Amino acid sequence: ERKDKHIGGQQYQVRFKDGRIESNLTGPPGKGGHAMKCPFTVELDAETRRARFTVGSETCEVGLREYTPWMVVPFGSITGIARLYLQTWEAEHVEIYVTPININPDQPVMPISHPFVYAIYLAKLNGPYATLGLAEDTWALNEGVIDEDAFLKQAWLYFEERKKQLWDVLAKTKRGFVTVVFDTSDRISHMFYRFTDPAHPALAREGEERRRRYAGVIEDTYAKLDGLVGDLRAKLDRDTLLMVISDHGFTNFRRGVNLNAWL
Repeated sequence: ERKDKHIGGQQYQVRFKDGRIESNLTGPPGKGGHAMKCPFTVELDAETRRARFTVGSETCEVGLREYTPWMVVPFGSITGIARLYLQTWEAEHVEIYVTPININPDQPVMPISHPFVYAIYLAKLNGPYATLGLAEDTWALNEGVIDEDAFLKQAWLYFEERKKQLWDVLAKTKRGFVTVVFDTSDRISHMFYRFTDPAHPALAREGEERRRRYAGVIEDTYAKLDGLVGDLRAKLDRDTLLMVISDHGFTNFRRGVNLNAWL
């Protein structure tokens, strides 16, 4: 049953029977404009507390609150990729989260790199990776579909993918210009800034335990990114110029003005 009161995603009620769930992932429009579907199943083992996900021809096993690897999601002749996450499992109550379906970089249905084959090359080299422009699912966290821990796990998984790509392009570029964008600090700062500001209006609804738990998330993020810069510097020779550039900073946001309306 679809719950349309939520935004930024789709929510469905699934049936859990005899340790098994059967449902569908929704894809792009097909013939007649109807959304294409990809069946998937989840088998839950009560003894091991592990879940076996099957999507298309792929099967993998994970524990509670653990992301699957990227799984290929077939919709007829085209494919996407997604990670699945067993978020809640309490008796007969089960909650499963699926990331937004990304373009499959191994079989891109449209250009996502230049040259076109570069996306495929990266997938062949390191395996599937996030391809959405904003891959971290901020709406799922805003809507309470996933919690902060699930969001952080997702953000750092994508960070590790980007780091592998950086090391590869750095090793193969003997001369010239290399640029790589890490958006981890941006996504985490947007979603966790309230925990750094005791007077933040959104902090009022947070309990004391959660305030303490996530108060240091942004600081820890920058410490990890500083470590990345250190590792990067160690790979560069003395003739290479390293520039670390940010497109904006972060601060309190209490009010705004619509310039078009004012003018």
